[in-house]
This record gives sequence, C-alpha cells and structure tokens, in this order.
Amino acid sequence: MRSTDESIEYFQNSYTTAKESSYFDKTKKREICNLEMEFVNSLVTERGSVLDVGSGDGSFAQAAFEDGWTSYALDPAGPEREETVDGRSLRMMRGILADLERDARFNLITMWDVVEHLERPLDLILDSKNHLVPGGWLVIETGNFQSTGKVLGRKNWWCYQYDHRWYFNPTSLQELLARAGFSRFRLCRQTLRPWVGGDGKYKGPSRRNYLLRSFKRPWKTLRNVDEFKQLAALSREYPDTANLQIFALAAQLDGNIVRQGQR
Repeated sequence: MRSTDESIEYFQNSYTTAKESSYFDKTKKREICNLEMEFVNSLVTERGSVLDVGSGDGSFAQAAFEDGWTSYALDPAGPEREETVDGRSLRMMRGILADLERDARFNLITMWDVVEHLERPLDLILDSKNHLVPGGWLVIETGNFQSTGKVLGRKNWWCYQYDHRWYFNPTSLQELLARAGFSRFRLCRQTLRPWVGGDGKYKGPSRRNYLLRSFKRPWKTLRNVDEFKQLAALSREYPDTANLQIFALAAQLDGNIVRQGQR
C-alpha cells in the first residue's frame, strides 16, 4: 500500500499524463461525468453550490460548472484554477477538507471513488456533513464488494488496488451514513459508466451453464461449484444490487426536503 505522499505523487503524474483508455482518460472521464450529473440533478429542484471532494483532475467540477452550478473542487493532488461566469464561480483547490473555510456550506457534496482510499471514512463523512446546508445532499460512489464482478474477478477484482483501504456494498455504506446522522437515502439504480448497462438486478447463475463448464473442464469443477454458490448467495441476499459493479448512494441532511424522485 502506498503512503499518503506516494499516492499524491502517483495521482499528480496520472492526472498530467492521462493516458488514453486508462482510468484517467479525459474523454472517458467526461462521459462518466455526464452520467454523474444526471444523477445529482435528479436529487434537486435547482442548481446551487457543489463541492467535489477528492476531485482528481477536476472533470466533475468542470462539468457541474458548465451545467449551471457554482462549483468547487478539492484534491491533494489536483490542479488549481479559478473562473467566474455570470456570477457563478469554478474554483479548483489543492488540499483536503480540513483546509476549507469552516463556515463554507454547499447544497451538494460529492465523493466519486474516494471513500475506499480513506483511513477513517466516517471522519470525512462527519466533516462533510458540517459543510452541507439543511436539506443538502452527500453523494458517495465506490466499488460494490457484494457484486457479481467481485465474485468472478476473485483476487484480480479491479477494486483491489494499492490505495484502497475499505470496501463497501450499498447496505454497509448506508449503515455508515446512518451512523453519521443521515436518515434519507437514494441509491442510483445503474452503474454510472456509459459502457455498463442494466439496473443492478441479479437473478442468479445458470445451473446448466455451470454444469456444462464442469463437463468440458472437469479439473475446474471445485472452482465452478464455489463460484456458483457465491453467485447464488448474492442473488438471494442482494437481488436488486448485485449487478451494480460500482454504486452511487446519496444521503440527505435533515432540513428542507427537496424533490424525492428516483432515477
């Protein structure tokens, strides 16, 4: 696992080079941001102010600004810049939440692919809560530990990375947010990646397919049985979310209630 300084150096280099078809590819990031904007806009009746914590290269903050939000980005390895249009500002800052003005308040705070990196995720959630206006939303996205992809990927599951310290599913993340004092939740019913379809529902593995696999490659029978059992358990315990490989969960702070529609 990388140290904090090593992680900052790694991500600064990655944001600068942004290799094509990588996680940092700017074209892919913008396509993802468009889906993220659709979800956050489904939570509110009008644009306000948004803070993107762990904002990376600032792609989401830029997209939100262009969509009509007053937008702030905060990342220890991110770029620094400011822009103002029609009284709205875009501000990208290098730092962490503790560096923010204590009285700064936002209608929306987002953490895209951030919570899994934290040593103490509950602390950051509590600190973020202090920067929300009443009725404001906190949106957290992360990989789904109770997903079909995790079972099929085994030790090579994409979410097993050097900088990842915690793994969640929608239920465990909602429980963490409830501990922080949030009581209203909204789960996005799709993975916010343009190349991933479906609504997260999973009916379970095909017994016939696994029998055929074992017939063709009998030396893999034990592995197939184990995989089948794990997938069957997912279909029983998480039938509505097991196919969400990455999930976004929104939590609302008590206060004035905004629109309650669901994506």
